[in-house]
Amino acid sequence: MSFTKDLDNARKKVLALDSNIADTPHGKIEYLRSGKGVPILVSHGMTGGIDQGLGMVDNLIGHKYDIICVSRFGYLKTPLPGDASPKAQADAYAHLLDHLGIDRVVIYGNSAGGTSAIRFALQYPERCKGLILHSSNVPGVLAPSPPRIVMKIVFGSNVIYWLLTTFFLKIMMLMFVPASFKKQLTKEQYIHVKDVFRSSLPINLRTKGILNDGYVSNPDINAGYPFHEIHVPTLIIHAMDDPVAKFSGAQELANRIPKATFLLFETGGHLTLGHEEEIKNSVAEFVSINAVNKS
Repeated sequence: MSFTKDLDNARKKVLALDSNIADTPHGKIEYLRSGKGVPILVSHGMTGGIDQGLGMVDNLIGHKYDIICVSRFGYLKTPLPGDASPKAQADAYAHLLDHLGIDRVVIYGNSAGGTSAIRFALQYPERCKGLILHSSNVPGVLAPSPPRIVMKIVFGSNVIYWLLTTFFLKIMMLMFVPASFKKQLTKEQYIHVKDVFRSSLPINLRTKGILNDGYVSNPDINAGYPFHEIHVPTLIIHAMDDPVAKFSGAQELANRIPKATFLLFETGGHLTLGHEEEIKNSVAEFVSINAVNKS
């Protein structure tokens, strides 16, 4: 195990991303577009960027769509603007679609990226063919965030983050996988979770976004969102044992969003491990019913 080698490989992967930059009223937005078919905009989770979005496409969404992966505010090449609220992020998505000449999309919000996906469905229903919330940030009591200085140290230093995810990986895993389920992980699943953590290197290119998610974007879900006013077709994907986004919050969303379909799993944790093909098939069915050949 070598920190220098791992960081160098991670930097090369980020540099190799064939991304573009769009200028919008909310600043520059990094995006990567690929494929053909129904447009799906991927709103990634905490510690992510367009690379995390691409990972979700590989494992959970599939490639038979017109995929638009973005780096949300403060991640990779997307700077953190003065107003980095989920509302502003949703506005930025709309401006990006204007830039790309796309009228309507299905928006796929994962984890912390679910908040701005929900805002997009609320603010731009005419541009939203459907809303998919996968292990999304949900309303309710949020897990307490450590002091901001601690978060900045841990998620602002490549070497500290590498040490934690190398020598304390089993403890870090509990962020995503409940202890009861961790004992059942296959070798392949264990490696996948390890890769999820390691793919966030270089972490210092994501620090501003992580802090914004932790102290601004995630808490905003409890600011009185009118979930009952989301009238676009919605698919909610969630595991009952998710240690990050509590299942009760996902149930609340399913109950309050009029056109919600709830795909729930008893196990799988925040990463819904073991259900990748079922999720991919459910996404395909949802898109086919609600978005294909519909204006």
